[in-house]
Amino acid sequence: MIDFNQCDGKKCTGRKMERFDLLKSIKNKHKKFKGVVLSAFGEKMVCKEDLDICLKYGVCVIDCSWNRIEETNAYRFKN
Repeated sequence: MIDFNQCDGKKCTGRKMERFDLLKSIKNKHKKFKGVVLSAFGEKMVCKEDLDICLKYGVCVIDCSWNRIEETNAYRFKN
């Protein structure tokens, strides 16, 4: 998970999943992630051809407030 720290930590599903060790937060947002990134800016759907990449490198989600997404650099995960 790439967390932009825009939501209430007590109510945030992503942070709750992190507390239960169901996901890991990527602390360095500038580090290149080789897996599949799920983003509101995505132009392609995840498909079965992506399975090898998902298994090898993982899947990442962007955790931010969609009302404040323009304050983030989440647009860089466009493809």
